[in-house]
Amino acid sequence: MKHNIKHPLQIIGLHPGSLKPTQEAEANISDAAVISGGKRLLDSFPEFKGPKIPFASPVKEYAETLKCLQQEDKKVVLLADGDPLLFGIAASLIPLLGEENVAVSPALEGL
Repeated sequence: MKHNIKHPLQIIGLHPGSLKPTQEAEANISDAAVISGGKRLLDSFPEFKGPKIPFASPVKEYAETLKCLQQEDKKVVLLADGDPLLFGIAASLIPLLGEENVAVSPALEGL
């Protein structure tokens, strides 16, 4: 039986050089109950006061952690470098969480 996920996992790509999110991404981060990602990316958001979950390997276990948070109706934002779909974390998580449970906002070069 599939559990209805209220909030898809928001994977937000950040420009590796600046780590400054777009206005829309910043709003998603502010509204999140939990943020996750690599330590360097998590450290870039000291103003976020909610739980911060560092990326962990293996990806399958990490995906289970994220899925549990989603099933608790928590809005989770995953911070990633650049385009999370291009050899990134999104490509690994979508098959595990289901594409209907993941939304991706890449940091496109040149914008």
